[in-house]
Amino acid sequence: MEHYQALFTRLDLGRNLLNSAIVALTVTALSLLINSLAGYALAKLRFRFRERLFRTLSAGLLLPVQISMLPLFLLFKGLGLVNSYWGVIIPSLASIFGIFQRRLRIGYGRAARVIDQLHYAGILGPPDGSKPRDVLIGFDQLDEYCG
Repeated sequence: MEHYQALFTRLDLGRNLLNSAIVALTVTALSLLINSLAGYALAKLRFRFRERLFRTLSAGLLLPVQISMLPLFLLFKGLGLVNSYWGVIIPSLASIFGIFQRRLRIGYGRAARVIDQLHYAGILGPPDGSKPRDVLIGFDQLDEYCG
């Protein structure tokens, strides 16, 4: 038991665990939000150069992450973010793989198919973006519209 006491007092393990929890929770929450927003935009929104942007991001998966380490360190040193929470959190907020994964999940997942069926049935509005029908239906009638 004395070894555990020494571990927590001399090495300040409690503070290190708290730092890890703060960084992990913040990065998880913010990266899920940012990657989901970007994935939704790439999966559902139609805009100019959407496919070119997605192909460029996908090509970035071929580059090893170590390529960006030195430029990021120099940038964060210039901004005064070295040895701070934000210096660890910011590089992890948006990742190409996270955006790619969210795009696939949003664009081809079960919920996306249900939403697309509701659009094609005209319940959420026509897929061409014109004015939606003025129809209110109940959940009991939803099956006959969606098939």
